[in-house]
Amino acid sequence: MITEIEESFARGCGRWERFATPDGSTRRWRRGLVEMRQRCLDAQLTKVVKWGHPCDLHANRNVAIFGAFRNDFRLSFFDAALMKDPEGVLQRQGPNTQHPDMIRFTANDQVAEHKRTLRTYLAAAMGYAAAGIKPLNQADRGNAPRRAVRGVGVRFRTCRGVLRPHSGPEKERCDASQLSQKAGDSARPSHQMPRQDPGRKRSDGTMTLTTRQDRSC
Repeated sequence: MITEIEESFARGCGRWERFATPDGSTRRWRRGLVEMRQRCLDAQLTKVVKWGHPCDLHANRNVAIFGAFRNDFRLSFFDAALMKDPEGVLQRQGPNTQHPDMIRFTANDQVAEHKRTLRTYLAAAMGYAAAGIKPLNQADRGNAPRRAVRGVGVRFRTCRGVLRPHSGPEKERCDASQLSQKAGDSARPSHQMPRQDPGRKRSDGTMTLTTRQDRSC
């Protein structure tokens, strides 16, 4: 596995059969990768190699990582859920990617054209890292304060049941569940014994007992 940045630019990540061949993706995009590396160095990011790829760190956290492919090269952000995209340049890695997380380049000259955008987005990612801000994942949401995830469609289970969200598909499912539970409760037979009251006295002096179930409204 590649451990030096210059070697990764010259030979590739070392994980594929095109490694260190003229057909390697890093050779095709070398000029753009070097320009992108300079933009990261200008931002005072710490450059290391992880998983065979150049990776940028700040405040001991992964911020972004380089990638080179046959048809493009890209800068991918780790905490994509936190990233804003005012320029509309972030794309998803694939159909199963939850958040747009990469800036994709299809020409070496595009890095210089996006110099200002790269500086802005890298500064934002570095700010999150320095402040210790992390996106909530699915496991964390169940333990997060209710205010922190309001409106995200998350239900909280308590000793009295499920707190319903204010709106959205989860609210509809909670409403349907509650109606179903009420219908089931009303269909259950009642085991409560009828209560007796003193009754009425007949003309012959005997007493007749009545129950509340016998009375009409």
